[in-house]
Amino acid sequence: MDVGCGPADILESLDNINYYGYDINESYINFAKNKYKNKKPKLFCKKFSKKELKKLPKFDIILLSGLIHHLSDQESKQLLVLCKKILKKRR
Repeated sequence: MDVGCGPADILESLDNINYYGYDINESYINFAKNKYKNKKPKLFCKKFSKKELKKLPKFDIILLSGLIHHLSDQESKQLLVLCKKILKKRR
């Protein structure tokens, strides 16, 4: 999962992946949907929040590239707590 995915450029480097991207910028999401439609990403133009957790699978990796510095300390902590809830447990 990629929170704050922007135009999802990371997909250039990823093959055969079940990709979920969240961003609040509609133009980024629309761009990514068009450019990477052959990779069938699941892209959402919304803030990643607690109510999203019920709709999502568990993830091996969650990216927050270039996002945390845009958030307050409290928002960052809340986001990290949410992410921890949907990470697969490591053995």
